[in-house]
Amino acid sequence: MRILLTLCIFFGCICAEIDAQTTMPYGYAGRRFIVGFMQNELITDPNATEKGLVQVVGIATTEITNVQVENYLTKEVRFYTLAKDSVTWITIPRGNENFDSEVGRMKGIEIRSDKPVTVTCLSTIKHTSDAYLAMPVVHWGKEYAVVSMPNTTWIYDPLVRTGEFLIMGAEDNTLVTYTTTAKTEKDTSIGQPVYISLNKGETYLVRSTSKEATGNDLTGTFIRSDKPIGVLSGHVRTCVPTEILGLKDDSRNHLIEMLVPTTLWSNNYVSVPFTIPSPDPDIFKVVAYEPNTTITIKGKMTNTTITLDESGSFATLAPFGEPLTWTSSNPFSLTQFMPTSRGLEAGSSGYDPSMVIVPPVTAYMQDAIFRAFHYPNGLFRSHHITITCDSLARDSLRFNGKLIRELYPSIMNNQIPDTRYYFINFRITEGTHKLTTKKGRFTGTVYGLHDDDAYAFSLGGELIPNSRKESIPPTIYATNECGFVNGYAKEPPPDQGTYLRDVRVALDSTVNYSWRIDPIKDTSTFVTFRAEPVNPSKNGFFVIDAIDNMGNRRRYRSVFKPLDIEFNDTVRYTVTAGKKECRTITLKNIGKVGITIGGGILLNDTRLSFGPGNPNGVINQILVPGKSINIEICFDPKKDTNNLDALFQMKLPCNLNMTTALLGRNIYPELSSISHDFGKVVVGDTVCSKVHFVSKGNVPIIISKVQFPQFAKFTVDTTGLFPLTLKTGDTLSIPVCYVPDERISDSIAMYPIHNQPELPTVLATVKGKGIAPLVLTNNYIFPARRIGTISQDTLIEIANIGNMKADIALISKSGDTLTFKENTRILFPTTIQENDTLRFSSSFLPDSVRKYAKEIQWKITNWKLHQHVSTTLSGEGTLPTITTHNYEFDTVKIDHSKLDTVLIFNSGGNEQLTIDTILWGNGDIAAFSFDAKYSQKQIHLPDREIKIPITFAPKKTGKSSATLYIRHDALPGFKRKQDTIIISGYGIRADTIHASFDAVVPMVVTACTDTLIPLSVLNTGNVSILIDSLRFASSIVNYTTFRNRVLDSGMILRDTVKNVTIPYNGLSYEMIFSANNASIFENESGFIQGKQQNQNISIMSDTTMVAIGTVHKVLYSGTLTLKDKINLGKLTLYFTHDPDVFHFMNSNEANIFISQNGVKMQYTVPIIEEQYGKYSLELPQNIFTGSDVLWELPLEYMALLSTKKSAQFSAIIQNHPLYCIENDSTHFTLSLLPVCADDMRAISFTPAPIFRIYQIRPHPVSENSEIFMVLPDNAQLHFDIIDVVGVVQYSFSAEGSKGFNTIQLHTTSLDEGYFTLRARSMYGVQTIPFIIQK
Repeated sequence: MRILLTLCIFFGCICAEIDAQTTMPYGYAGRRFIVGFMQNELITDPNATEKGLVQVVGIATTEITNVQVENYLTKEVRFYTLAKDSVTWITIPRGNENFDSEVGRMKGIEIRSDKPVTVTCLSTIKHTSDAYLAMPVVHWGKEYAVVSMPNTTWIYDPLVRTGEFLIMGAEDNTLVTYTTTAKTEKDTSIGQPVYISLNKGETYLVRSTSKEATGNDLTGTFIRSDKPIGVLSGHVRTCVPTEILGLKDDSRNHLIEMLVPTTLWSNNYVSVPFTIPSPDPDIFKVVAYEPNTTITIKGKMTNTTITLDESGSFATLAPFGEPLTWTSSNPFSLTQFMPTSRGLEAGSSGYDPSMVIVPPVTAYMQDAIFRAFHYPNGLFRSHHITITCDSLARDSLRFNGKLIRELYPSIMNNQIPDTRYYFINFRITEGTHKLTTKKGRFTGTVYGLHDDDAYAFSLGGELIPNSRKESIPPTIYATNECGFVNGYAKEPPPDQGTYLRDVRVALDSTVNYSWRIDPIKDTSTFVTFRAEPVNPSKNGFFVIDAIDNMGNRRRYRSVFKPLDIEFNDTVRYTVTAGKKECRTITLKNIGKVGITIGGGILLNDTRLSFGPGNPNGVINQILVPGKSINIEICFDPKKDTNNLDALFQMKLPCNLNMTTALLGRNIYPELSSISHDFGKVVVGDTVCSKVHFVSKGNVPIIISKVQFPQFAKFTVDTTGLFPLTLKTGDTLSIPVCYVPDERISDSIAMYPIHNQPELPTVLATVKGKGIAPLVLTNNYIFPARRIGTISQDTLIEIANIGNMKADIALISKSGDTLTFKENTRILFPTTIQENDTLRFSSSFLPDSVRKYAKEIQWKITNWKLHQHVSTTLSGEGTLPTITTHNYEFDTVKIDHSKLDTVLIFNSGGNEQLTIDTILWGNGDIAAFSFDAKYSQKQIHLPDREIKIPITFAPKKTGKSSATLYIRHDALPGFKRKQDTIIISGYGIRADTIHASFDAVVPMVVTACTDTLIPLSVLNTGNVSILIDSLRFASSIVNYTTFRNRVLDSGMILRDTVKNVTIPYNGLSYEMIFSANNASIFENESGFIQGKQQNQNISIMSDTTMVAIGTVHKVLYSGTLTLKDKINLGKLTLYFTHDPDVFHFMNSNEANIFISQNGVKMQYTVPIIEEQYGKYSLELPQNIFTGSDVLWELPLEYMALLSTKKSAQFSAIIQNHPLYCIENDSTHFTLSLLPVCADDMRAISFTPAPIFRIYQIRPHPVSENSEIFMVLPDNAQLHFDIIDVVGVVQYSFSAEGSKGFNTIQLHTTSLDEGYFTLRARSMYGVQTIPFIIQK
């Protein structure tokens, strides 16, 4: 076969075309949904089987669609592929029902798809159902108004059913506020704002209070958010109207609808009544968005007007049994209710109420796919649809592909008065249905009826607010190079247009093209696509449409024509194994221009090569018109027996390839085997089967025998089988039997001997595994146990470690069967799986001190070779004993004591003994004592002597005795008992030894003076004592006396501590007395307070006013009163003045005058400058003798011209480091006499004013930017814009104010380029460069 390829060198052969048109908006279809379910009836347990709740989601599509469904509660993600024009139903777990009021729950279900779908949700329990049409997330809003019904009860059930609404989040951290028109379940007051935060997939249910049987209608509750949210509204279960409450036929139903945002409310609606067998017409609710909203309602028999005064005001309107128009000057919402069936004739079937949101006439659509619901406990009795359409759609509307005007001609006459709208009601079957029209628009309501049940949902409509409606189709831009198309579709951002609905290839117009389109989301505004010819040798057509959510469509068309070249499309080879064969491909240019060819390659099989005529392949060349070339290609399979399936590919212009299929058949023999695995076989059993050898080649194979090893567990029977000829497709079957004798895997391999030496060895494997149970158990020795107690449960294990289950039966129980209690009830016979363990708990209850044992025996019933299995339980009953002992001390002197280690009891029995307490009871308990630690809890092993140290210190002469109580657990069941021990002893009279010491220590002493401290010791006992020492210790002196002195009874010793100098901050001391090797020991401590002596300091001058430029004398003086001769240490005078007002004239030294005892002495002392304006000097240290002292220090200062009017002179005198004398300080002020122009001489320095341009923003400048600058004060500004050659291109002026300024920079009249901005003011000139880039 030859292929014709046409190449047009000029662009006329590859062309593209773009056109645009408008279809209708897309309605409720989308690619992302989040849905939820509100509470249906009162049973709040989602796992309660008696509730029978069913929740389903229906996903409808008009084309093959991939869908992902994520349940935020279970965290489960499922994937579905939907068929064209289908509805897929997905059951939602009962746990996703929202029944907790005012609590956030992760119960949302998110649906994502790669093509637009519509989603319908149904919540149903027997006799209470309703459904709603879900709104895509892209159309969710930020403001809603709730529509519900008041609270109700039932004649058969007094429990209150409430209104409810559900808020659903699509983004994390969504802030929501709502203000209810009724009290809520958690007592939120009417009008009280509530603030919540929702995350993606989170739901939030609000119910009206159940504490009141009537009222509490949530209708008119406004819900607002900072990010888009979805809202469901309805009722747990109610009758409609609620006024029929209490009647015998007040049948009720669950109500649920998805609200539309207030931005989609309209002022023009059309309603058509439900077709129901009831005397009660439909009921409506209207909610106003603006105050003073007047609504006019018209029909054939209706003409009425109502006014709603406030935003959120609502009205319930009934009865209306005819088609109506609803109009207003302000937007409002309209909700239609199917009433409760009542008053029907006997034998009539009832139904329950339902609720639908009526779409405005401006939101009607052109297509819808939906499904009439299947009732979970049987079909709904009937399904219905109400359709409302305009006059254009009336003639073209199709139901399941058939014209409605032909199916139901009455639609032609069912005109709603004074409108261009028509309606029709008719029954439909359960299942999937489709409505379409090419002209005009429609909407509809689907509903179903059943005994005491119903559902209803609107088909919806357009969801684009009027503010975003537009008629401009999306933009398509594409390039076409050699038939390869690359392009994108673009829609303006949402504030200027709508999102892209779809970008799709027109399948009925596209030929010989493959393509790829980027995934589209509901919020997509930019989508790229790529396409290329499938076969570059054939003509191609590529057509793609871009459609926005308003239905505006843009179409792009591209045409591709192939190259004018002729070549072989297929070359075939037939090769015997080991042979080589060559074939020729002819390539001919049948066009009118030369074609560049070359770069031919062989693909997919290395057994191919170019022939001798062209060993290097195809060399690049130009194939002129009418000429051809031959290309030889050889196939050499060698030992490879696979057939040939390869390609020869040659490069052509426009990145195209010429491809020839290279196909070949290789003649070869082939033999395969089918092994057999007997699997698990019980040890000792026999099983048989067959293995097979199959001829799969294309030549016969003669088999003479089959080789296999001899193995006792396998037997192979080949009697009468050989020789055997296997034709293609024939099978050789060989019988094999297997008898396992142990729990292991076995196998053998066999292979045939045949007449085809080139064939590899073909093995057939036979294998199996011997299995049998192996049951083991353990003996258990219980720990020794106190009689009267029960042990903790112990697990007894029966383990099957074999590779087969074990059926186990109980044989017997023997021994102490009542003492070992089995706490886990296991019914035998039972089964233990392989590698599993059967466990039961047992406890040990001994009642006497002895050893116990119990044996349990089982047998394995499903394998006769297994031995019996047994376990032994053993334990010992225990109890401790105690034997107490009395004790008597020898004689002890009064005020003396004796410590003995006393045996108080022996422990015995066969268990450790617990002593709770050992305490003194009655008797002379003050005479006996032991360490408190022996009173605490003790534990002793059997056969132990327990001794404790006890001290006897008699308080009287004669016998003393006391009772010791021992509380212990030497009883069955760890009960407690108290035993007694008598401890006794005798007391006799003792000698008295006692002494005291004393010291005369003053409380206050003049600081830095010496002090005397008398000491004494008195023997107040009746025997002589030996004094060890008496010591007076302090930080200054450490004095010890009376060492090793004997002091008779009644005698006293005295001594004195001398030269104790008391510092200014006092002295702490301690006195320590010891006698008779410290058997007499006393000490005491105290504190002697040091008192500082007084001094006074003063500063004097003969005047308080001095003239500038004069030198003035200032006299510093002080007095000291020294009552005692003391060592003062340093006495330092510090004096300061203000150097800005006075200059100190005495720079290095000064004369000081000292007066004491009537004599005045002069001394010269150095002056030290501590810092600027501060000086110090030391007073002489050898002048003080103990009498009053006066010192005087005259110093000179020059008055300076200063901005200050006066200055202060200060002085302080300090005694350091001993501080024997108190410090003193004083100060004195001198003022300056005024001079001429005193206040005019002062000057100050201030910084220069700030005038600066900080920046131009935004930069580079496009058209208008701003100059940011600062001024020190208000000023006139002049600006010049100068180009790069220094020419002023534009000038302007502006008023500037103090501080930061922002001034407009106008560059509309200037071209792009580099410029300098110059600013001039009274404060100078500033410049800044900038760029204009438009």
